[in-house]
Amino acid sequence: MKDKVFIVRKEHKSNYPNPLILHKGDKVLLGKEYSNNPNWKNWAWCQKIGSENTGWIPKQIIQITNDIGVVLEDYSANELNVQKNEKVTALRELNGWMWCLNSYGEKGWIPKENLE
Repeated sequence: MKDKVFIVRKEHKSNYPNPLILHKGDKVLLGKEYSNNPNWKNWAWCQKIGSENTGWIPKQIIQITNDIGVVLEDYSANELNVQKNEKVTALRELNGWMWCLNSYGEKGWIPKENLE
């Protein structure tokens, strides 16, 4: 995806103040798959093995064997807090969410449905 500027049409606040941060090769224990929003498929709740850190991870970046996964790329579960009418630059889209950069240089996930 080529970087694209969006306007936030609906505020988003993270429910996870301590986001899961993973590096390529980290192992995770897979939990439930997200099912509350049909637009947000292929997100798995995971726990980093050897840690108590947990968070949502897109299944596309995990090589899964049984209930254990190996992370295929560096990843942050950080959700970006944004206000209505704020401008953000989308850097990546996965499973109904956009990985964005705000005007303060912060990066994080925002639901695609909150952007126009």
